[in-house]
Amino acid sequence: MTSQNEILERMFLPSGDSYGTSSFFAGRTGAGKTYLMTEMVNQALKAPKFKSTKFIYFSVKQESYWDMPAFNNADALFQHLQKEQIGIFYPQNPEEYEAELDDIIEMVFELQKENKKEGWSWTLILDDVNVLDGFSNTARPSKMNIKASVAGRSVGIKMVYILHRLGNIPRILNSSLNSGIITAISPMDNEYSKKVLSLDLDDHYDSLNRNQYSWAFADVYTGDVSLFKAI
Repeated sequence: MTSQNEILERMFLPSGDSYGTSSFFAGRTGAGKTYLMTEMVNQALKAPKFKSTKFIYFSVKQESYWDMPAFNNADALFQHLQKEQIGIFYPQNPEEYEAELDDIIEMVFELQKENKKEGWSWTLILDDVNVLDGFSNTARPSKMNIKASVAGRSVGIKMVYILHRLGNIPRILNSSLNSGIITAISPMDNEYSKKVLSLDLDDHYDSLNRNQYSWAFADVYTGDVSLFKAI
């Protein structure tokens, strides 16, 4: 069974190797995805391997479990991140969320290019990503989202997508996923995971849906799935 430290690294660490590619949280509304992610990031912030990783959490709902100020301006966000390891971004206008998100991703790429010697890496966590126009299995995400997911690994950028359904993951991003955490899901998603991601959740489906806030770690590379109790 995969250890908790290994899960933190697979889910959040921009390691630069094949495990440094994107990850996801998927589950129904109210299944505890955001709370679980928050607790895991808090654990990661204490781990030595993450000492040079900065986190940005994006929430279109303007909700967070962190007791810290959120920013709706990119300049203010990055000024905050000069001293702090984690920053929260709330879009001023939900209709402009995708454009603001793309701008921030582009700024992170520029920072990585300009400040290679500083050795920082970045984990960008996008909550409720299913609200973005390009996030369905038949759609195409924005160019910056694709760039970050496909090419971010080589420059120390990792994307973490939080969504309501596995079917919200655009197929163009499937090859850039290394792992995911799954909470309560629908029967449709159970079938989708087998067909598209080669993840067989049958042995854990009942537990995930009956035991509140239980979760499973899925290794997209091997197809292995491990069940865990609520944090």
